[in-house]
Amino acid sequence: MGTIIDLTDGDDHDVLHATEADGLFGGAYLDGQPLEAYLGPDEQPAYVLQNKKSGLSIEGASQRTLKPDGDFQAFALVTDLRVLFVVGQAGGDESLSLDLTDIVETTAESGLRTSTLTIETLDGERWSFPCSDDPTTVAAYIEDTAQVWANAARLLDDVEAALGSAGDRLSDGEFESAREGVDGLRGTIETATTRIQEVGPAAHAQIADRAAELRAWLTELERQLVASDAARAHARAHEAWQASEYEAAATAYDHAITHYQTALDIEGPTPAAETLWSRLRSGAAERELLRVGPLVNADTARRRALALADPEDAAGEWERALDLYRDLLGLDWGKTEDGFVADHDLIREQTTDIADDAIGDHYEAGVEWLRSGDKLAVQDRQTQATQVYERAAEQFEHAHNLATEIRPDRLSEVETASTAAEDRLDGTRPTDAVPDDPIAFEPSEDTGDELPDENPVEGGIEGLSFHDSRSTAAQRDDFSAETDESPQFESSSSESTSVLDQIQAQKRASTDTTDDAKVPSDTDADTDTGSADLSAEELQDRLEALDGETLRELVARLWDADGWTTSVVDGAGDAVYDVVAMAEEGNDRALLWVVESAAGPVDRTVLDQCEAAMQNSSRTDEAVVVTTASTTPSAESAAEQSGVSIIGPTALARRLDAAGLAGTVPTRE
Repeated sequence: MGTIIDLTDGDDHDVLHATEADGLFGGAYLDGQPLEAYLGPDEQPAYVLQNKKSGLSIEGASQRTLKPDGDFQAFALVTDLRVLFVVGQAGGDESLSLDLTDIVETTAESGLRTSTLTIETLDGERWSFPCSDDPTTVAAYIEDTAQVWANAARLLDDVEAALGSAGDRLSDGEFESAREGVDGLRGTIETATTRIQEVGPAAHAQIADRAAELRAWLTELERQLVASDAARAHARAHEAWQASEYEAAATAYDHAITHYQTALDIEGPTPAAETLWSRLRSGAAERELLRVGPLVNADTARRRALALADPEDAAGEWERALDLYRDLLGLDWGKTEDGFVADHDLIREQTTDIADDAIGDHYEAGVEWLRSGDKLAVQDRQTQATQVYERAAEQFEHAHNLATEIRPDRLSEVETASTAAEDRLDGTRPTDAVPDDPIAFEPSEDTGDELPDENPVEGGIEGLSFHDSRSTAAQRDDFSAETDESPQFESSSSESTSVLDQIQAQKRASTDTTDDAKVPSDTDADTDTGSADLSAEELQDRLEALDGETLRELVARLWDADGWTTSVVDGAGDAVYDVVAMAEEGNDRALLWVVESAAGPVDRTVLDQCEAAMQNSSRTDEAVVVTTASTTPSAESAAEQSGVSIIGPTALARRLDAAGLAGTVPTRE
């Protein structure tokens, strides 16, 4: 038998599991346990070298020589992890191990009668093991395997360094740089583990352990990066909404929600799952509010304009409302399930109506300024009259611009009024009496275009207005009566409904139709809407029997009856809340959570979710839980502390009865 044995040939080699050689010239190998006893789990032996006298010599810091005693031998066992040296010694064998990762170079030195396997290590030592056979093949195996080990270890070292650097950048707020730092690291880890797998299972197991640690670290960083990306998108959504950049806000919200969900799918302790869930719920809630937000904002401006008595002030507010409605027309309405909520045709119709209101109020303000100027003119206060006429001309100019752009059919009336103002500025003014119709005023033959002598009066027109002790509404009525021949611009919004109003009316009509369908017939005895004189106990029993969908619709109708505009949210489980309510007057908005009795008692978790959504939404003024179930003491305590209102079955029944909706609560026998 030679002094180098290839253990990869599939044969069962006695040298691994025996301590003595068989045969006529056999002898002792080792004094203690066989070579295979030194092998770790899954460690694969490739070659074994042996000598009887020379043993192992180490040059360098150690400066050692290990030689076998008597008839014992020295062995060099090459595996996929290391080179194991075992030297037989009487009373106890000696062993040394050299990891492949510590090997720099391996060479085979062939002599006349003896060859030597030489290994140089990272710390500068030189290990030499003589044998009679040529160890070139063994040296090549060790060299190749050590390089694979070195390459895999270097790749993982690089990953570890990159993860440390990315973590530092993330801590410093350098998110993009941190993201770039981790890109591709997972592939690098897989490359290292794939390459080492070629060496053997034990080698792969060792690298795999370290690779698993690095993957866990990388995963944690990825979770933090995705979560921070979501948080920054959430902040951008807030900023865009505040700037009325609604589509940009919607895009940012969608990005934030997707990345919050992605972060939750990534294993890791930071950020905590509870934190991510809270942010996700808030983002989803705000995103749902955004769907109706632009319409509510625009309609709020319309309502403010309608409420103003002064036509000049109202005209300015109408123009602001008009700008908001124009913005609405440019939005992506309803193309996807997450689109903005509204009817595009209704928006277009309302935009035209608002333009009419703006033109009408500018026109009316101009007429009143003309009338005030005429009063000054007949008092011979020409300088002040000129200033007032300029105000009139300015109002007519605004009306003219809007009519030119949106309502050209109004141009002739506005141009007539503009001409009247220009004539006044050119000197054609009343001298004896204020004309009944300032637009149709025609001077007497002896008036001409010459202005009377100025009668100086201290002060300009500050504080001067066409308001007197009467309300502006009364003035408008008088003006309408006094100017039958003058073109009138009726306020379309005072007689028609807004988009929200029309949507509300459609919803109520639909609800009425639904209610009609629920009225029992002689052949449908199982369904009964009851009557308005239900007892409190009967009404509560009916409420507790309602399913979630029916209860949500009922709650929305109740808030509608109280003067709110409501929208039942589809997919309420994902959007957290069930109903969005907007006040008919003002900007108040409320989120309603509807919990049916079948869902079990309302506990503190529900209240915590409501509070988080309300606090994280800049567009919410009130959060209400409406339930037909019981409420736990902890939930009641949380409600008192957070300001979230709870309307239980008893209070809900009372409110339905007061609103005249008790008889609409269906029941199933």
